[in-house]
Amino acid sequence: MGGIGADASPVSEIDFFDPVTSTWCPAATSIPTPRAFANIVSHKNKIYVIGGMEKQGINYIASKKTEVYDPYTNQWTTLADMPVANQGGVIASVGEEIFIIAGTTTIDMVTGTILNTVSRFAPGIGPNGLWQSYTSLTAIFSRVDMSGCGLNGNIFFTGGRFTNDGTSQATSDSYSPSINSTSAAGEPSITIARHGTGSACIKPLNHDPYPTDPEWIAVIGGSTGVSTLQPITSITTTNRTDFFRKRNSCLCNRSDPSCFRLLSRCSGFV
Repeated sequence: MGGIGADASPVSEIDFFDPVTSTWCPAATSIPTPRAFANIVSHKNKIYVIGGMEKQGINYIASKKTEVYDPYTNQWTTLADMPVANQGGVIASVGEEIFIIAGTTTIDMVTGTILNTVSRFAPGIGPNGLWQSYTSLTAIFSRVDMSGCGLNGNIFFTGGRFTNDGTSQATSDSYSPSINSTSAAGEPSITIARHGTGSACIKPLNHDPYPTDPEWIAVIGGSTGVSTLQPITSITTTNRTDFFRKRNSCLCNRSDPSCFRLLSRCSGFV
Protein backbone atom coordinates (compact mmCIF):
# COMPACT_ATOMS: atom_id res chain seq x y z
CA MET A 1 0.00 0.00 0.00
CA GLY A 2 1.32 3.40 -0.96
CA GLY A 3 4.85 4.14 -2.08
CA ILE A 4 6.14 6.05 -5.11
CA GLY A 5 5.72 4.76 -8.66
CA ALA A 6 7.89 5.04 -11.75
CA ASP A 7 6.31 8.41 -12.52
CA ALA A 8 7.63 9.81 -9.21
CA SER A 9 4.08 10.13 -7.86
CA PRO A 10 2.37 8.29 -4.99
CA VAL A 11 0.72 5.01 -5.98
CA SER A 12 -3.06 4.94 -5.52
CA GLU A 13 -3.73 1.27 -6.31
CA ILE A 14 -3.74 -1.20 -3.43
CA ASP A 15 -3.00 -4.88 -3.94
CA PHE A 16 -4.46 -7.64 -1.80
CA PHE A 17 -2.63 -10.85 -0.85
CA ASP A 18 -4.39 -14.03 0.28
CA PRO A 19 -1.86 -16.05 2.33
CA VAL A 20 -4.13 -19.10 2.35
CA THR A 21 -4.07 -19.48 -1.43
CA SER A 22 -0.80 -17.54 -1.93
CA THR A 23 -2.56 -15.33 -4.47
CA TRP A 24 -2.20 -11.62 -5.25
CA CYS A 25 -5.23 -9.54 -6.31
CA PRO A 26 -3.83 -6.45 -8.06
CA ALA A 27 -5.57 -3.09 -7.73
CA ALA A 28 -8.22 -4.44 -5.35
CA THR A 29 -9.02 -0.84 -4.40
CA SER A 30 -7.53 2.65 -4.67
CA ILE A 31 -6.93 5.13 -1.89
CA PRO A 32 -8.80 8.44 -2.36
CA THR A 33 -5.67 10.48 -1.61
CA PRO A 34 -2.52 8.72 -2.89
CA ARG A 35 0.34 9.12 -0.44
CA ALA A 36 3.89 7.99 0.22
CA PHE A 37 5.54 7.57 3.63
CA ALA A 38 2.08 7.38 5.20
CA ASN A 39 1.36 5.88 8.60
CA ILE A 40 -0.68 2.73 7.94
CA VAL A 41 -2.22 0.41 10.52
CA SER A 42 -4.89 -2.26 10.88
CA HIS A 43 -7.30 -1.32 13.67
CA LYS A 44 -10.58 -3.08 14.52
CA ASN A 45 -10.70 -4.86 11.13
CA LYS A 46 -10.20 -1.66 9.16
CA ILE A 47 -7.12 -0.16 7.50
CA TYR A 48 -6.19 3.40 8.46
CA VAL A 49 -3.95 5.54 6.23
CA ILE A 50 -2.84 8.64 8.10
CA GLY A 51 -0.52 11.49 7.15
CA GLY A 52 2.33 10.84 4.75
CA MET A 53 3.29 12.89 1.72
CA GLU A 54 0.82 13.76 -1.02
CA LYS A 55 1.52 15.47 -4.31
CA GLN A 56 -0.08 18.76 -5.32
CA GLY A 57 0.88 19.56 -8.88
CA ILE A 58 4.59 18.84 -9.13
CA ASN A 59 5.30 19.39 -5.44
CA TYR A 60 5.04 17.15 -2.41
CA ILE A 61 3.44 18.36 0.82
CA ALA A 62 3.20 16.75 4.24
CA SER A 63 -0.33 15.45 4.77
CA LYS A 64 -2.75 15.64 7.72
CA LYS A 65 -5.35 13.39 6.14
CA THR A 66 -6.98 10.38 7.80
CA GLU A 67 -8.65 7.87 5.49
CA VAL A 68 -9.95 4.46 6.49
CA TYR A 69 -10.78 1.42 4.37
CA ASP A 70 -13.34 -1.23 5.33
CA PRO A 71 -12.42 -4.41 3.39
CA TYR A 72 -15.78 -6.00 4.22
CA THR A 73 -17.81 -3.25 2.54
CA ASN A 74 -15.07 -2.14 0.11
CA GLN A 75 -15.61 1.47 1.16
CA TRP A 76 -13.30 4.37 2.01
CA THR A 77 -14.21 7.00 4.60
CA THR A 78 -12.49 10.31 5.36
CA LEU A 79 -12.14 11.08 9.06
CA ALA A 80 -10.77 14.04 11.04
CA ASP A 81 -7.44 15.52 9.93
CA MET A 82 -4.44 15.28 12.20
CA PRO A 83 -3.75 18.50 14.17
CA VAL A 84 -0.27 18.57 12.62
CA ALA A 85 0.98 16.71 9.56
CA ASN A 86 3.11 13.61 10.08
CA GLN A 87 5.06 11.56 7.57
CA GLY A 88 7.54 8.77 8.17
CA GLY A 89 6.33 8.12 11.72
CA VAL A 90 5.55 4.95 13.66
CA ILE A 91 1.90 3.96 14.04
CA ALA A 92 0.27 1.31 16.21
CA SER A 93 -3.15 0.12 17.33
CA VAL A 94 -3.41 -0.07 21.12
CA GLY A 95 -6.78 -0.92 22.63
CA GLU A 96 -9.47 1.37 21.26
CA GLU A 97 -7.02 3.98 19.96
CA ILE A 98 -4.33 4.60 17.36
CA PHE A 99 -0.99 6.18 18.28
CA ILE A 100 1.66 7.87 16.10
CA ILE A 101 5.15 8.77 17.30
CA ALA A 102 8.33 10.10 15.66
CA GLY A 103 8.45 11.15 11.99
CA THR A 104 8.46 14.71 10.71
CA THR A 105 5.85 17.44 10.18
CA THR A 106 7.22 18.67 6.84
CA ILE A 107 8.80 17.20 3.71
CA ASP A 108 12.16 18.30 5.14
CA MET A 109 13.16 15.69 7.70
CA VAL A 110 15.86 17.99 9.11
CA THR A 111 13.63 20.94 10.08
CA GLY A 112 10.29 19.24 10.77
CA THR A 113 11.56 16.76 13.34
CA ILE A 114 9.06 15.40 15.84
CA LEU A 115 10.77 14.83 19.16
CA ASN A 116 8.61 13.64 22.05
CA THR A 117 5.12 14.45 20.77
CA VAL A 118 2.56 11.63 20.78
CA SER A 119 -0.51 11.83 18.53
CA ARG A 120 -3.52 9.81 19.70
CA PHE A 121 -6.60 9.13 17.58
CA ALA A 122 -9.86 7.71 18.93
CA PRO A 123 -11.92 6.67 15.87
CA GLY A 124 -14.97 5.87 17.98
CA ILE A 125 -15.46 9.37 19.40
CA GLY A 126 -17.83 11.56 17.40
CA PRO A 127 -18.69 11.14 13.72
CA ASN A 128 -15.12 11.63 12.49
CA GLY A 129 -12.96 10.53 15.42
CA LEU A 130 -10.95 12.67 17.84
CA TRP A 131 -7.26 13.61 17.68
CA GLN A 132 -5.23 14.63 20.74
CA SER A 133 -1.53 15.45 21.09
CA TYR A 134 0.63 15.36 24.20
CA THR A 135 4.27 15.05 25.25
CA SER A 136 5.93 11.83 26.33
CA LEU A 137 7.50 11.92 29.80
CA THR A 138 10.69 10.43 28.35
CA ALA A 139 12.61 10.92 25.11
CA ILE A 140 11.50 9.25 21.87
CA PHE A 141 14.03 8.72 19.06
CA SER A 142 14.16 11.69 16.65
CA ARG A 143 14.01 9.61 13.47
CA VAL A 144 11.97 9.08 10.33
CA ASP A 145 11.10 5.85 8.53
CA MET A 146 11.45 3.62 11.58
CA SER A 147 9.52 0.37 11.69
CA GLY A 148 7.26 -0.53 14.56
CA CYS A 149 4.01 -2.09 15.73
CA GLY A 150 1.86 -2.60 18.80
CA LEU A 151 1.99 -5.63 21.06
CA ASN A 152 0.47 -6.10 24.52
CA GLY A 153 -0.29 -2.41 24.97
CA ASN A 154 3.21 -1.25 23.98
CA ILE A 155 4.60 0.23 20.78
CA PHE A 156 7.90 -1.30 19.68
CA PHE A 157 10.05 0.73 17.26
CA THR A 158 13.48 0.32 15.73
CA GLY A 159 15.85 1.44 12.96
CA GLY A 160 15.04 4.50 10.87
CA ARG A 161 17.08 7.50 9.79
CA PHE A 162 18.50 10.03 12.24
CA THR A 163 16.95 13.38 11.39
CA ASN A 164 20.17 15.41 11.70
CA ASP A 165 22.24 13.60 9.09
CA GLY A 166 20.12 10.82 7.56
CA THR A 167 22.26 7.98 8.89
CA SER A 168 20.63 4.57 9.30
CA GLN A 169 20.08 3.45 12.89
CA ALA A 170 19.90 0.05 14.61
CA THR A 171 18.78 0.74 18.18
CA SER A 172 15.28 -0.06 19.43
CA ASP A 173 12.88 1.10 22.12
CA SER A 174 9.23 0.85 23.08
CA TYR A 175 6.61 3.33 24.22
CA SER A 176 3.80 2.51 26.64
CA PRO A 177 0.73 4.76 26.29
CA SER A 178 -0.59 3.62 29.67
CA ILE A 179 2.30 5.29 31.50
CA ASN A 180 3.21 7.82 28.76
CA SER A 181 6.82 6.71 28.80
CA THR A 182 9.40 4.81 26.82
CA SER A 183 10.84 1.59 28.17
CA ALA A 184 13.84 1.02 30.39
CA ALA A 185 13.95 -2.66 29.45
CA GLY A 186 16.72 -2.31 26.86
CA GLU A 187 15.10 -3.71 23.73
CA PRO A 188 17.69 -5.35 21.45
CA SER A 189 19.08 -3.56 18.42
CA ILE A 190 18.48 -4.97 14.96
CA THR A 191 21.55 -6.61 13.48
CA ILE A 192 22.08 -4.12 10.64
CA ALA A 193 21.25 -0.40 10.83
CA ARG A 194 18.58 0.35 8.25
CA HIS A 195 15.44 2.33 7.49
CA GLY A 196 12.21 1.79 5.58
CA THR A 197 11.83 -1.77 6.80
CA GLY A 198 8.64 -3.76 6.98
CA SER A 199 7.55 -4.95 10.40
CA ALA A 200 4.90 -7.07 12.05
CA CYS A 201 3.94 -7.95 15.60
CA ILE A 202 2.68 -11.54 15.74
CA LYS A 203 0.32 -12.75 18.44
CA PRO A 204 -0.88 -16.32 17.75
CA LEU A 205 -4.63 -16.89 17.99
CA ASN A 206 -6.36 -19.87 19.52
CA HIS A 207 -7.29 -21.27 16.10
CA ASP A 208 -3.78 -20.89 14.62
CA PRO A 209 -1.74 -24.02 13.80
CA TYR A 210 0.61 -23.16 16.70
CA PRO A 211 -1.57 -21.27 19.20
CA THR A 212 0.89 -21.66 22.09
CA ASP A 213 3.78 -20.03 20.23
CA PRO A 214 5.24 -16.95 21.95
CA GLU A 215 4.49 -13.48 20.67
CA TRP A 216 7.21 -12.13 18.41
CA ILE A 217 8.25 -9.23 16.20
CA ALA A 218 9.69 -9.35 12.67
CA VAL A 219 11.70 -6.56 11.02
CA ILE A 220 12.20 -7.20 7.31
CA GLY A 221 14.28 -5.68 4.52
CA GLY A 222 14.91 -1.94 4.23
CA SER A 223 17.81 0.23 3.11
CA THR A 224 21.20 0.74 4.74
CA GLY A 225 21.87 3.96 2.83
CA VAL A 226 22.37 7.48 4.17
CA SER A 227 20.20 10.40 3.05
CA THR A 228 18.31 13.40 4.44
CA LEU A 229 16.15 13.65 1.33
CA GLN A 230 12.44 12.92 1.44
CA PRO A 231 11.40 11.38 -0.89
CA ILE A 232 14.68 9.55 -0.79
CA THR A 233 16.37 9.34 -4.22
CA SER A 234 18.78 6.45 -3.67
CA ILE A 235 18.59 3.33 -1.52
CA THR A 236 20.92 0.46 -0.65
CA THR A 237 18.62 -2.50 -0.22
CA THR A 238 19.05 -5.41 2.16
CA ASN A 239 17.06 -8.64 2.51
CA ARG A 240 18.05 -9.08 6.14
CA THR A 241 15.31 -10.21 8.51
CA ASP A 242 15.38 -9.93 12.31
CA PHE A 243 13.06 -11.83 14.62
CA PHE A 244 12.68 -10.98 18.27
CA ARG A 245 10.76 -12.48 21.13
CA LYS A 246 11.17 -12.32 24.88
CA ARG A 247 14.41 -13.99 25.98
CA ASN A 248 15.29 -14.80 22.39
CA SER A 249 16.50 -12.84 19.40
CA CYS A 250 17.01 -14.40 16.00
CA LEU A 251 18.30 -13.33 12.62
CA CYS A 252 17.93 -14.81 9.20
CA ASN A 253 18.47 -13.99 5.55
CA ARG A 254 15.40 -15.05 3.57
CA SER A 255 17.55 -16.09 0.59
CA ASP A 256 19.35 -18.66 2.76
CA PRO A 257 17.60 -22.07 3.08
CA SER A 258 18.80 -22.26 6.67
CA CYS A 259 16.47 -19.34 7.38
CA PHE A 260 13.55 -21.71 7.64
CA ARG A 261 15.34 -23.82 10.22
CA LEU A 262 16.05 -20.64 12.17
CA LEU A 263 12.41 -19.62 11.91
CA SER A 264 11.50 -22.95 13.44
CA ARG A 265 13.81 -22.35 16.39
CA CYS A 266 12.57 -18.79 16.86
CA SER A 267 8.85 -19.13 16.64
CA GLY A 268 7.79 -22.71 16.22
CA PHE A 269 6.77 -22.13 12.59
CA VAL A 270 8.07 -24.50 9.91
